[in-house]
Amino acid sequence: MMMGALAAAGMEPVFSADKNKRMDDRYGKETNPDGYYEMELSDFYQPGFPAQHEYKMFKCLYGGVLYLPPPQEYAIIFMRRPAEQIKRSMLKRFGYAHELLDDPKNFQKEMNRICACLRDRRSVKSVTEVWMRDAVEHPQPTFVQIKRDGWPIDVAKAAEVPDREKMRFK
Repeated sequence: MMMGALAAAGMEPVFSADKNKRMDDRYGKETNPDGYYEMELSDFYQPGFPAQHEYKMFKCLYGGVLYLPPPQEYAIIFMRRPAEQIKRSMLKRFGYAHELLDDPKNFQKEMNRICACLRDRRSVKSVTEVWMRDAVEHPQPTFVQIKRDGWPIDVAKAAEVPDREKMRFK
């Protein structure tokens, strides 16, 4: 949802159309009808990554965000959701869920730790934390804050994208 909103708002996404197709073929397009916006894992290890994507956006899951290479400067939007919601979503879509999701308090502590680590990195110029529910239920103020944090977006266009009906767990 966030990647689609930022793309609609004028940001250029970098992703693998082949990976989107493989995910659709494997899990069904209805599980994520707007696309996954994910790159191939190998893309993160290509020479010159991420410099060739300057002023573009790419999705990096929480497990890899701490491994983004310096000296590139990053602006990060860190999406947050309750552990139970992520767990139910993963079980429904993939048939499994990461064990970290079994302990919601520990999961949130880990997400807080990751955000703190990102804020301490010299290569990270900003970290904007966004709760999924806020982006869906209150898109206008959510995208106003993202714009205030330096993202060159059209707030009105971004705010048109979030759709409560597309949320698997409301």
